[in-house]
Amino acid sequence: MRKSLYIAASLITLAFAPALAFASGNCNRACAPAPMQVINGQIQLGDAIAFNNVHVASSEGAAITGAAAGNNMSASSTLTPMNVSSTQYLDGDVNASNVAIIGQARGTTVSVASAQGNAAQVVGCCSNLDVHGEQISQYGNNITASSYVQVGSSDNVLSSAQATANNWATASYRGTVAQHVGQYNAANVWADSHVDACCNNGVVASNAVAVANTNSMYGDGSTLYSSVNQKNYGNVGASAVIHNNSATNNTAAANAVANNATVTNQWGYAELAGNQENWGDVHARSVVLNGDWSGQAVSSANAMGNSALITNIGSDAGMYLDQANYSGAPVTAYAGLFGSSSHNGVGVASSSAIGNAITGYTCAACGQGGVSMNSNTSQYNGSNVVAHTQVGVGTAGMISASATAVGNSATFIARGN
Repeated sequence: MRKSLYIAASLITLAFAPALAFASGNCNRACAPAPMQVINGQIQLGDAIAFNNVHVASSEGAAITGAAAGNNMSASSTLTPMNVSSTQYLDGDVNASNVAIIGQARGTTVSVASAQGNAAQVVGCCSNLDVHGEQISQYGNNITASSYVQVGSSDNVLSSAQATANNWATASYRGTVAQHVGQYNAANVWADSHVDACCNNGVVASNAVAVANTNSMYGDGSTLYSSVNQKNYGNVGASAVIHNNSATNNTAAANAVANNATVTNQWGYAELAGNQENWGDVHARSVVLNGDWSGQAVSSANAMGNSALITNIGSDAGMYLDQANYSGAPVTAYAGLFGSSSHNGVGVASSSAIGNAITGYTCAACGQGGVSMNSNTSQYNGSNVVAHTQVGVGTAGMISASATAVGNSATFIARGN
């Protein structure tokens, strides 16, 4: 599969990042305890496989979850400073797969498959964090998430597949974070979500997210310094498909990104620095095929080589980042919409492919004068960027089709009161 792109800013928030929970409590800084030391080393040389195979004649609701990870680390601290040093190494396949076949699917049917090569979460409340991390996913391996749902007569059906080679997430509440994380992936990353339905009365959603390297940092009342070094050598692909004979509201969305870095903060300075490099193909594909539909039918595919996003409210921010999407690393997106709507339904198909994207946004709070969005960035794209949207519809109330291909995109916004 060829590469897919992502729109404007960044993913996934990645759809796809580990959940972060803040510890609550009385943040009293009167005491200054010695920093908590976390030193972690993990090596996974075998495969990690999670598989669900579900066959049901009739149900009033179903929940199927498959999760596989090569290495996982989490560290949290409340009121105590924490120093974290973590290394994760993967040389094996990671596969999460769901197959659900249900005759009569009443209520809500949910299938979620999540595959992560290396995953790490760091959380601090009311204390400072010093974080150093490295995640490596080796060549010759596959990180795969697959969700397949087949139903007869159904109400609501939700299918999701999320695959990530290296995933790092950090959150801070009222503290200072100094972090450097290196992420290096050579494995192929693939996410596939497919829904096959007969007659649907509610909502059908098929979502696929594939990311080679993703790094996210969140702060509230914190000062954040995030330094990233992301390199991807593997191919990344996401496919989301819906096939429905008689449909109400259908949405298929596929997002594929080689390298993704985000920083989100409020009430404190925030900075994102480092570099992102991609040598692998990125491809996103979404298809909605309906015999007949009412309501809306949406097909969306977004592919991106490198994506960096920083947003901050109430304080200044800085972006100091270099991006390179090298020759032989095409980014492609395909969105297809087919069928007919005898009920004047709305059809939407959109594809977007971007080689490199940088977005920086700051906004002053009420009563403040202004904030700055400082930057020193560079972007290089040596590969083709292709967005393809295809619509084949008999009758419909309204049809919207768009295709967007951009080599390099950089946006910086500062808004004051």
